[in-house]
Amino acid sequence: MIRDRPPSILTTSFPNAAEEPYTTGQAWYVLQNHIAGGFQIRHEDVTALCNSVQPQSPKDSKLVQKVLLDLKRCNRFILSKELAGVSAKAMARGLLPSGGVDEATPYYKVKCGLFIGNAFLNKNTGLYVSLDTDVLVDTALNTLYSGLDGLRKEDNEKYEEQRKELLAEGRAISKTIFRYLLTRASTPTRNMKKRAKRKYLKCVRCCSGPSPQSIDVLVRICLLEEEELQKGLNAAFYIMNTYGKNAFLGKAMDETFAAVKEAEEKLAAQLQEENQGESDEGDDPEGEKDGEEK
Repeated sequence: MIRDRPPSILTTSFPNAAEEPYTTGQAWYVLQNHIAGGFQIRHEDVTALCNSVQPQSPKDSKLVQKVLLDLKRCNRFILSKELAGVSAKAMARGLLPSGGVDEATPYYKVKCGLFIGNAFLNKNTGLYVSLDTDVLVDTALNTLYSGLDGLRKEDNEKYEEQRKELLAEGRAISKTIFRYLLTRASTPTRNMKKRAKRKYLKCVRCCSGPSPQSIDVLVRICLLEEEELQKGLNAAFYIMNTYGKNAFLGKAMDETFAAVKEAEEKLAAQLQEENQGESDEGDDPEGEKDGEEK
């Protein structure tokens, strides 16, 4: 005889949720008490918690990240590929206005992209072995690129130093995300010991590596740093060359090669202009004037 599955803890705790929706904090409070009793958490409960995140509520986004951290640490919770996508979209929803990316200012786009990117890089959340590459591109990388491009176009000397720091941070996180994606697509268990291998294989739910679309966005993020274009080009060359050596991942887009070539020409023009300026400064106009007077 097959027993009927009992309702989830959130369903029994909030029977009128359709009429009176609960907040993300209320849902987590109920789940915490459930965990304290030694019970496991269902994926549908975590999905319901993520769906309760409201637009433009950073506290809810931070709470979703805390939920992922606590569940993996205390509840032996294994994040599925679908739930990882729901979690990433929930964090993005809480950091952006109700209209989404189109209504957000460049600064908040950058903060959203960096937050989700750092959550992906934090191995304690479980996103690095469960979040699909396409979802990462949609929620973090495209948002980060759009925000950094908007900051680059702004002409505000008051926030010049902050803008440079965010551009440098975007370049650094792009290289790290690329390394994480490449590692999980390249059978990392070959160099692991038995215990680490079992632990990794138990948690891994997604092995998708860097796609041509993700490479295009990552390279373009690196090339946005015009003041330090040489560093951006070095990062872009590292990504392109490493990706090119792994033919099983695919081939970079023609638009990506064109963007790198354009950046090279721009850097060459900058260096030529600097050299020309130094040569002009090397001339001694005062000496020429003295010679004419004699």
